[in-house]
Amino acid sequence: MRIRSIRVKGFRGIPHAMTLNFSNSEKATPLSCLLVGENGSGKSTFADALEFCITGRYPRFANEPRQQSLERLRNFAATDGVTEVEVVFSDGSTFKRSVGISGRSLESIPESPHPAFRGSGLALRREEIISFLRSTPKARHGVFAEFMRSAAATVEIPAEYSVAISKAESLRSDRITSRDQAAKVLAKSARASFGNLHSKLHDVQSFNSWFISRGYSRKQDERRGATLSAAQESIYAQANVVRRAISGVRKANDEVIKAKKNAANAPLFSLLANVAESLTESFKKISPTAESVQSVNLDLAPQSSEITLKATLANGVIVRAESYFSEANLDLLALLLFLSLMKFASSHGQPKVMVLDDVLQSVDSSIRVKVARYLLEEFGDWQFLVTFHDRLWKEQFSAVFSAKHQFVEREIHDWGFSSGPRIVEARRDASGVLRDCLTGDDPRLICGNAGYLLEVLSDWMSKSLQTSVTRRHGDKYTLGDTWPGVAKKLRSLGLRNEVDRVDGYMWLRNIHGAHYNEWATGLSIVDARHFGDSVLELWERVWCESCRQTLGKHGNVFHCNCGLISSPAG
Repeated sequence: MRIRSIRVKGFRGIPHAMTLNFSNSEKATPLSCLLVGENGSGKSTFADALEFCITGRYPRFANEPRQQSLERLRNFAATDGVTEVEVVFSDGSTFKRSVGISGRSLESIPESPHPAFRGSGLALRREEIISFLRSTPKARHGVFAEFMRSAAATVEIPAEYSVAISKAESLRSDRITSRDQAAKVLAKSARASFGNLHSKLHDVQSFNSWFISRGYSRKQDERRGATLSAAQESIYAQANVVRRAISGVRKANDEVIKAKKNAANAPLFSLLANVAESLTESFKKISPTAESVQSVNLDLAPQSSEITLKATLANGVIVRAESYFSEANLDLLALLLFLSLMKFASSHGQPKVMVLDDVLQSVDSSIRVKVARYLLEEFGDWQFLVTFHDRLWKEQFSAVFSAKHQFVEREIHDWGFSSGPRIVEARRDASGVLRDCLTGDDPRLICGNAGYLLEVLSDWMSKSLQTSVTRRHGDKYTLGDTWPGVAKKLRSLGLRNEVDRVDGYMWLRNIHGAHYNEWATGLSIVDARHFGDSVLELWERVWCESCRQTLGKHGNVFHCNCGLISSPAG
């Protein structure tokens, strides 16, 4: 089962319906998706929306009330107040989840996750990494338990836990019998009803209150200077026997609770013990400090629900990971551990879908590429949604994955309060909007979309043709940065006429499509259509409908990936 598309409406920063596609055409196989955009552009909204829809999970602040966290999912610019996410799968099935009012409160509708995604969370965020690393050893149990949900239930509880529960329950039963027998003796001696006394045997304080109500108080007797008879002394002695018996039952009951808690924790701890076996191997493959470490282990204490990360150093010394490793290595350890948990869930039937929401940004830059290779080796048959705000890192990641893994690229930008973000579907035919508006009579709309298509073409081909571009801070480039190099290369490849025609109408993009001035509004629809036609003509010469790629450099020749489109001069 793969994800074909996500349709988001009224969710967080997206007020109106917007779709993120995982394929380059309606009939193509859904692929992984690399989503790039600046911080605050809306990348995480899609990551959150996907997990919210499929699993019902969503990011929450610490100790945040559920109603408040659900309220944060709603978009306040949505005119109809609808908050919903719909996922379309590769088999044609759909799954929809919304935030709606049930009674007087907000609810996630439906409450249950998609039947196929009950095993574990499918999204990893920087927050999960930080939450794990900063949690106390005892609190980490809750972090993992929430992430794994029902996956741990597939792990068989070892027989010794059931034996421990049986022994504890048997001991409690014996002590209850002894307590009741002692209480019956006391009731008979004190000429009281055992039925009335029995309801006071759950704790010593209740028993003492009953005993005093019967007129027995050694302190009062001592103040009065009363001389107790042998029968009275016997009653006081028997009361002490009952008190000890009550305490014995309470202790036995605590042992039953402890045994059951250990049994409840056992599946998750057994699961963690299994996945931790591969932790050292994975860590040493990637970390540059691996030579100083013999092994990395999870120290598990089911009785106290504590999870501690420890490392055995090359000299045999065992240390807490937090006291030895750098933040980058701790991030890496936590990431590898969560990835192992997700792999476990997939081995028990959960579809191989993973969301990495800027999580690799937390991994040190010196080991990012190794992490990408590790993902490709260990999760090569999974479908990914990976978000980036660092464009250089996105290029490094895509370079690693392009060798063996197919993916689509999407860019998200221009977020606005009332409009939401804008998605550029890289490697999809971006000319559709321009073709549609060419049939209309709005010169500004035509010039604007012609200029936008030219920006897309120039951006893609500056990479595929490997043209030179002056680096800018943050790798942010405009048409003025990318077009000159692309135009020069295309002219040398036999497309001089098409490029010159575009250049001849470029002024329309500058003063009519992108900027306002009064006299520009008088330009004719004919000029606008000529500009649109010239950009479309160039697009059709460099864009391949078959492989969904532009003309590019492959060794010393220039063609698209499938070879259907090639350089007229090559």
